[in-house]
Amino acid sequence: MNRPALTPRSLRARVGAGVVALAVLGAGPLYLWARDAGVQNPLNRSVTVRFKTDPSTTGWEFHPRAPQMVLNLGQTGLVFFDLRNPGAQAGAARAAYRVTPAAADRYLIRVACFCTQTQVLGPGERAEVPMGFYVDPAIARDPAARDLREITLSYSFIKTDFPAAGGADVPTPAKLPAHQPPGTTKGQDISDEGT
Repeated sequence: MNRPALTPRSLRARVGAGVVALAVLGAGPLYLWARDAGVQNPLNRSVTVRFKTDPSTTGWEFHPRAPQMVLNLGQTGLVFFDLRNPGAQAGAARAAYRVTPAAADRYLIRVACFCTQTQVLGPGERAEVPMGFYVDPAIARDPAARDLREITLSYSFIKTDFPAAGGADVPTPAKLPAHQPPGTTKGQDISDEGT
């Protein structure tokens, strides 16, 4: 088969079509590269979150295991707090928190927090309570908060009523059996059943 010879006009048309195709296909990535040049990804920005405990009305000892964490925006952190009731009586308390500066409060997201539950400690009892959190990357778009590099989360425990009627002998949820076995009475030790 014989191919027709390329004329200058058809050659220009093919080259022109190739240039247009390259321009169209390359425009998207070129635009994105140019748009993002010099713009930092907010997820690469780090924030220091400090943990502070204030005196509580319970007399309990309470402190974070780590005084601070440095996280990137959107990165999940997990911090543990140690609790101890040095008193001679059981007590119940709930945690109250404060975020400073106030502009950061809406961006410090607590995923799992001991502050949502009443804590019950017997005399001399200790507990380790976790708090999972992250700093919402949307903070980078808020003019009032986007330049924050440090956030302080303060906790204090406040006395409260026991979670159920019955006073100090109310066990914590971790100590409750899944159900009351038939033939047992409240307070009966069921661990040596059948021996």
